[in-house]
Amino acid sequence: MKSKGHDVGSELRRAREALGVTIREVADSTKISSSMLKGIEDNDLGSLPGGIFSRSFVRAYASEVKLDPEEMVRRFLSQFPVEAATLGSPYVPQEDFLSIASEKQTTQAAVKIFFVSVIVSGLILYMTLFGGSLSVTSEEDSLVPEISSPSPTAVALPSSNPTIPSK
Repeated sequence: MKSKGHDVGSELRRAREALGVTIREVADSTKISSSMLKGIEDNDLGSLPGGIFSRSFVRAYASEVKLDPEEMVRRFLSQFPVEAATLGSPYVPQEDFLSIASEKQTTQAAVKIFFVSVIVSGLILYMTLFGGSLSVTSEEDSLVPEISSPSPTAVALPSSNPTIPSK
């Protein structure tokens, strides 16, 4: 953070006081709550909603106290280079955020692939160990009596060359 007196909040406060305007008057004209304006003056990001809203508030406040709004936003972003204050900012290269998002997606994809491969490997191992045959018997199968096929027996068939007994 920059030294006290050169930060965005202090500069906005000095400009407001130089114009003889109260925080309440700035709040009424900008439609930004006085607690958020006080947070900007105190350089307290915790009191701000973050992202584009914080930049918009700084821009509106700067305009109201006759400072260059874009210069104050640029300085605000350089003073608070955190994602909450910079995401989507034209002053911060978007490649940084895109690469972070890309790395996150790559990591998620790798984790999914890992879990799917563990499941597939487990199935292959199971099929290998147990021969792939599953002995599934339903309750209905156990109620049906087993029917045994008859064993083959010798059946006397008439011969094609019948022998006639001689007398």
